[in-house]
Amino acid sequence: MHKSSIENHGNFAKPMLPAVVVGGSIPAYGINKFINPKKDNKFSPNLYKFLTYGKNKVFTNVFKCKETGRLYFGLREDNGIWIGTKAMAVFCQGTKAQCFSYATSITEKWEDVTKWFWSKYLEVGKKIYDLPDWQSVSKQ
Repeated sequence: MHKSSIENHGNFAKPMLPAVVVGGSIPAYGINKFINPKKDNKFSPNLYKFLTYGKNKVFTNVFKCKETGRLYFGLREDNGIWIGTKAMAVFCQGTKAQCFSYATSITEKWEDVTKWFWSKYLEVGKKIYDLPDWQSVSKQ
């Protein structure tokens, strides 16, 4: 979503996808307002800490590797380089999850599942682990 699209959406007082989830190199202004575990304990403290820590604020897009089923938080730069980390590392380690980059040749077939992930996460929080879609990645 381009910056002009973000400006046109105005107030982010309630969860509206994909308006809140902008991803790319633009932070998802407001997503952390909705996933704060201090306001609702259904949300992961580690995910919240990760997404509010320094440069991690831009890692709001969620990608799925079709070959392994693994989920990743990250972004794809204009030059095609992908930067981010494994979703399970974030849920388990929070800000200690190590970020890395992959070349386009590795990530070009990754599916962007951002809209699915955030809509489900806002709905069920940490119970996302119990969904069938998550089961394929939880054992990785």
